[in-house]
Amino acid sequence: LECGRLNINGNQDKNALKGIIPWNVGIYKKNVNTSNHDFICGGTIIGPKFIVSVAKCFYNTQFINDKRLTDYKSVIFKVSIGKYVENLSQADNKSIKNVDIIYLNEDFHVSDDLFLNDIAIIVLTDRITFSNVVTPVCIDWYDKYNVLNGAQGKIVSWTLKRASGIYSSESSLTYIDNESCRNTYGLKYMTDDIFCGSSAIEERKDLMYFGTGLTFIHSNNTHFLTGVATNDGKSNNNTIVYLTDIKYHINWLRKKYIKHLNHDIPYCILPPVEGVTYSYEGSHKILAHGTLINQYRT
Repeated sequence: LECGRLNINGNQDKNALKGIIPWNVGIYKKNVNTSNHDFICGGTIIGPKFIVSVAKCFYNTQFINDKRLTDYKSVIFKVSIGKYVENLSQADNKSIKNVDIIYLNEDFHVSDDLFLNDIAIIVLTDRITFSNVVTPVCIDWYDKYNVLNGAQGKIVSWTLKRASGIYSSESSLTYIDNESCRNTYGLKYMTDDIFCGSSAIEERKDLMYFGTGLTFIHSNNTHFLTGVATNDGKSNNNTIVYLTDIKYHINWLRKKYIKHLNHDIPYCILPPVEGVTYSYEGSHKILAHGTLINQYRT
């Protein structure tokens, strides 16, 4: 199972059809007035049962002290894999996944519109069936790669068209590190685990990045998740998106991942070893560090 591979080449701001960004998902919350599940934010597949998003997506939902949404509360949320619809009444059942548990970072905190440690992991009830159009993104579990200022990353934006439902677009954002973002845009209250993404052009005011993942290519044309969008991209003339930096939360993600990685899902993660490359037996294809593989595969 390869992570971070794009199977369809997309262009800037083109309609993100199923499979163009195959780790992107929609997260939906039950509407008490209509009984439909309405779209609330994006998310990113990192494993067979695991989605990463932002804690702010679930902020108005009651949760217990350890920031774990109970099974009872979790039933109000669902995840749509590879589908982009306004509500789940428009989706087929095969693309819909039930949520088991949602974890908000234990240090998540809100103060004067400042969200600290804004990250969440959604554990699905059943595993995702991966294919050419549904795959996980890679995670830099061992802090091997760095992103330089000016690098171009890939992200999905969303907008709601009342006539036709959800429209999703594949876009690029330029990486701006924490210090540069503070100095350039006067953002004095940015926490250390935030960096910025800049759009080359002013985006439409109806676009939303909330919860979606920004990826960068690091190894063998493989995409790694670098940040998760914590705002809707409407800052500084709609050109700046704030993102939670994944590298600050790797240990937290790993603990949750291992806790729920059942024995019936026999995957392991390829670690980086100096001078070592990975490939399947009889294949010349190089596998990226962080790839999930069947533990019995040689």
